[in-house]
Amino acid sequence: MQHYTTLIAVDQLASLMKSNDVHHPLIVFDCRFSLADTELGRGKYETGHIPAAIYVHLDHDLAGDITPRSGRHPLPEVGNFVQRARAWGINSHTQVVVYDDAAGAIAARLWWMMKWIGHTRVALLDGGYAAWRNSGRPISDQVETSIKTERQNAAPAEQELAVKRNENSFENSFIEVDELNEWLKSQRVNLYDARAEPRFAGEHEPIDVIAGHIPGAVNLPFEHNLDEHGFFLGADALKRRFESILTENEGEGAHIVHMCGSGVTACHNILAMEIAGIAPTRLYVGSWSEWIRDPARAVASGQ
Repeated sequence: MQHYTTLIAVDQLASLMKSNDVHHPLIVFDCRFSLADTELGRGKYETGHIPAAIYVHLDHDLAGDITPRSGRHPLPEVGNFVQRARAWGINSHTQVVVYDDAAGAIAARLWWMMKWIGHTRVALLDGGYAAWRNSGRPISDQVETSIKTERQNAAPAEQELAVKRNENSFENSFIEVDELNEWLKSQRVNLYDARAEPRFAGEHEPIDVIAGHIPGAVNLPFEHNLDEHGFFLGADALKRRFESILTENEGEGAHIVHMCGSGVTACHNILAMEIAGIAPTRLYVGSWSEWIRDPARAVASGQ
């Protein structure tokens, strides 16, 4: 069975759903979410979703507890996340597919978190829920909480999902604020901020209490990874976009780190760079909402 590690098209997902491969089970996750109304996504899911999809909530399932020092969406404790993924029915052979209705802005976080624990069989549905619905394929209102079956429960113990520590996952996939600060001081990092230009420039800040960006960061709005229909640009187009920025930016060859407001939409840029063949890159999970917790950290504005 072919497995998908970046994007999957509607036709490809529909084919996988028909194949019902017990040795490589499929689980689909609905990640729709709104920062303005945190239960809106669940309501949309209950109204209609891709058949057998499980709903995941950004705040409850894909983030840990907020602390006085953290950003708005800190990572959960890794063991807790693995346990949750197992409860959903994921094993080491599962093909995971994630989608939302925001061009992948939310679903990319779950895509990245599966990579974080070393599970590479995960892909984002290109075009999201709209592409599935517009294709005329079936919609369900049956609420699902797991896709565990008797056959999956009988899978060998070696297929149980576990954290895989390797050079491209876990510790090497994210960075903490103190290490980022040191890299910034020594100019050993290319830091890319996925927020929209007005937020990056400090002209408009609808969410966080301080506007602006981290000095030395380069604005890389995630929306520019997409075409006018909300599908990802091709690998060559993405590669041209990123290579022109890497060439212009001082410190070429240094670590590549992505950030945003709270470590969510930055994952969209990480996915886009992986499609373009630019890896490895890291996520600054705390992002802007963590950076501004300490008044001693510098803040910049403008482009």
